[in-house]
Amino acid sequence: SAAHGMALRPGRVHVAPPGSHLLVGRGGVLELSAGSRCRHARPAADLLFASAADACGARVLAVVLTGRLQDGAAGAWA
Repeated sequence: SAAHGMALRPGRVHVAPPGSHLLVGRGGVLELSAGSRCRHARPAADLLFASAADACGARVLAVVLTGRLQDGAAGAWA
C-alpha cells in the first residue's frame, strides 16, 4: 500500500489505500488526500494520472485496464 511521502520507485506497484486519493507530487513523491470524490470515486484514477502528468510530464505513460464509469479517461489524456 502507498504511504504519504514515499518516493516512486521503478518496478514497484503503489496501491492507494481505501478512501484516499493517491497523487504524485514534485520529485515523484507520493501524496495521499482525503479530498472530495472525483467522478464518484475515492481513490480516483483521474486525479492520480493528472498529478503524475503534472509532476513528470512526458515521462509518464497511463494505462487504463478498467474503470468505474469514465474514471481514468481524462487523467490518461493529461
